Amino acid sequence: MSHHPHHGHVAVVIGTRPEYIKLAPVVRRLRANGIPTRVLCSGQHRELLEDVRREDDLVIDVALDVFQAHQRPGQMMAKVVHAFDAAFARCPPAWVVVQGDTTTAAGAALAATQLQIPVAHVEAGLRTDTLFSPFPEESNRRLIGSLASLHFAPTSTAARALAHEGVSPDKVWITGNTVVDAVHDAGIPRVSHHDERILVTMHRRENAHGGVRSVAKALVALCARRPQLDVAWVLHPNPAVRSVVVEECAESAGIQLLQPMSHRALLQEVARSTLVLTDSGGLQEEAPALDVPVGVLRDSTERTEGIDAGVALLLGTDGESVARDVEGLLRRPQRLMSMRRAPNPYGDGRAATRIAWLLAQQLGLPFIDGIEVGHQVSFQPPSLSTPTVSLSL
Repeated sequence: MSHHPHHGHVAVVIGTRPEYIKLAPVVRRLRANGIPTRVLCSGQHRELLEDVRREDDLVIDVALDVFQAHQRPGQMMAKVVHAFDAAFARCPPAWVVVQGDTTTAAGAALAATQLQIPVAHVEAGLRTDTLFSPFPEESNRRLIGSLASLHFAPTSTAARALAHEGVSPDKVWITGNTVVDAVHDAGIPRVSHHDERILVTMHRRENAHGGVRSVAKALVALCARRPQLDVAWVLHPNPAVRSVVVEECAESAGIQLLQPMSHRALLQEVARSTLVLTDSGGLQEEAPALDVPVGVLRDSTERTEGIDAGVALLLGTDGESVARDVEGLLRRPQRLMSMRRAPNPYGDGRAATRIAWLLAQQLGLPFIDGIEVGHQVSFQPPSLSTPTVSLSL
């Protein structure tokens, strides 16, 4: 790790496992093209981050430590802002790149703005239009949206949300979602589905008590009615969530409780499942990249593109409703097949290349990765009404 300032470098901020997964392709594309890049890690999810790092060779240049057990979101935010203010002041970047809606991303964006460093937001424009659902993610991404100088929207729906909020069209670029790049990079093969196999994950703060228990009870009852059904529930490290799942499901013969696993192992579990039930944002995007339908265990989702494209269903967390809808899907294999065959709305696996190219343009640096001779790169900024992008990358 260098201790000298990198004039004109890009600072990429990560703190959680999803941030690492979604930003690793961007970092690799930047570094492959010789663009000075430093990765700063807040340590927001230290254990989960170490799990995914063991599969990857991504170099982290600055490791901070903002994690403290049982701290409130406001306390975490204060520590993140303080830590990144000091880090950016010591080695000022030309651009700061943040991803998604974590407290790490929001705090780093705020710290950068206070130092007048421009911020680029990967996965910009996701909205539920309900400030506290999910919490604190919705407020975090709205804050980042008000601070960012470049918005890398994964879809036209996200770009329209930014336009609706008054973001200038020349600051918004539709790139696709980098999680599709990460799935492609992992090289997970598709699987032909014949059995009834459901993969379940739940972790969100708003579901930690009533929602998790309600879904668990529903799946226990569903397994009792359908002996052929195989449910694999990946436990979350959060003890409040984990204890409820174990209490409700441990005695069910149809439910297998799995320990937290590496990202690649999780993708392999997704690929061999008939259906994924989750409240995770990342899995809503990853499962369609592997042609696996998704049931969203939330009352609202900022990833409405999956619902509109027919690759996902919004199920909520009411136990009776979830059991009824899931059983209805299992009884209609043709419906599941049509969901598997629906086009993935989250991109083509070239989002990271587009983002790296755009950052190279901001820095005035050359970029050759992935551009074939004779092909022109042509971006069209989204208009306020119909965001579009033309790319031959």
